[in-house]
Amino acid sequence: MKVAAALLASLAAVSAADSQRATPKSPATPTTQAPASTLRADIDNLGKFDDATRTAAAKAVRRAPAAQAVPALIDAASTHPDGYVRFRALVLLSGFNDPRAREVMSSALDDRNDRLRTVAYGYFEHNLENGMAARLLKKLDTEDGEFVRPALTHALAAYGDEPDVRKALTSLVMRGQDIYRGAVIEALGDYHAAYAIAPITDVSKLDGPLQEDAILALGKLGDKRALDSMNFAVKNLGFQDLLRTSARGLAAIAASGRQDAAAALIDAGIPARDPGRSPIALALGTAALRNTPMMVKLFGSREDLKDAALLLRDAFDMLEEDYEKERFFATVRHTYWQAPTGTGDRKVADALIQVLEF
Repeated sequence: MKVAAALLASLAAVSAADSQRATPKSPATPTTQAPASTLRADIDNLGKFDDATRTAAAKAVRRAPAAQAVPALIDAASTHPDGYVRFRALVLLSGFNDPRAREVMSSALDDRNDRLRTVAYGYFEHNLENGMAARLLKKLDTEDGEFVRPALTHALAAYGDEPDVRKALTSLVMRGQDIYRGAVIEALGDYHAAYAIAPITDVSKLDGPLQEDAILALGKLGDKRALDSMNFAVKNLGFQDLLRTSARGLAAIAASGRQDAAAALIDAGIPARDPGRSPIALALGTAALRNTPMMVKLFGSREDLKDAALLLRDAFDMLEEDYEKERFFATVRHTYWQAPTGTGDRKVADALIQVLEF
């Protein structure tokens, strides 16, 4: 609670000095379901250079009947000559929640395309299965992609009940490149890995780029030693670093289910302009990916729903977690179709679909 109060106060202080409203973007126009005959062309367009073309193609594929879309996406993810189309097809396939996706994801774990491997790691992080931990552990010896290895370590953290995983991840807290160690520490915090609290605590005591990651992880683990460490860090940061650290801290608290922390990010981010708006938006987006149901519920209580959705769109424009964003989109679409017409949930889902253009 003390950490949350300190972060709320510091975020309010820095955002007060940055209170000019950002220029909002126009919301997207709703699209209709694409005819089945154009599905192959839409999938091909997922790899076009023009962003508007790619976005329209993805929207059309999401709206295609699953009976047509799923087989087409499986084929594209497996055999399309354009590597980027294969990647986008695999991402979109994950949003249909079809059991046939499992075999494609399994094959993608060994694909030369690093984007496909990243999606596959995300899939098996959220779809646990017996024996997968051993396969993922072997990948630690070969997976060194800057944007791929963090996805691998996050997937492994989801299998933290297994002794070999605990041993491997605990050792990685203290060795390797900082960029990879930071991802391990973050993953251990996200999965409440109390078994790694000792090495994470050691890192939190050392000045350097990993100290903030370690302190946030301890906070997620509920370790009281994170309170004084975070309060000290907040008091000794410059303006931009203070904003970023406060936003990251609130994102971690929000992801754990605290609506007040997410609301503080929205309150601070809506009137802000860059450079202050970006770190707040990123923090909100991170929390939305980690706890989508909580975020949808919070948005439903906001009178400034459109402005809050625009802030989230800014985040999604910057975030690279394509698989996680697709899971967010799938959850929102499910909310839309499950909610009766005229209800708050239907209103929120509709607004997010419009503004985020999915």
